[in-house]
Amino acid sequence: MKNFVELFSGLRRAHGCTYVEKKSADGTKVKGQSFVKRDPVIDKLWQDHLSGIEPSLGIIPIDENNKCRWGCIDVDKYNLNHKKLINLINSNQLPLTVCRSKSGGAHIFLFTTVPVEAKLMRDRLSSISAFLGYG
Repeated sequence: MKNFVELFSGLRRAHGCTYVEKKSADGTKVKGQSFVKRDPVIDKLWQDHLSGIEPSLGIIPIDENNKCRWGCIDVDKYNLNHKKLINLINSNQLPLTVCRSKSGGAHIFLFTTVPVEAKLMRDRLSSISAFLGYG
């Protein structure tokens, strides 16, 4: 758990929560109820999240100093060819990690080794998203 917590570091004084509902009638978008809690992120929240116990934990990537160590592009395209996306990323040697979202789209993560200004992360993700054809 320690490595996961370090990888997804962010704001410590608040976090997101999501209760997931069933898939929509057309079988695509998974709906849920999301909200922000202004409570500290404690180990139990991480343990429950990694064990699949609701609510899902949503870390706010921007810390108290307006910096972040990761960001994410949310691709809400449900017939997405994940293999094709990963091949495009790999062939261009982009330092990205792709995960399938609950709804079948993708979350494309960019991680840094040191905290960077949130604006720099946002600008970089916007450029990458456009390059990949999603922005």
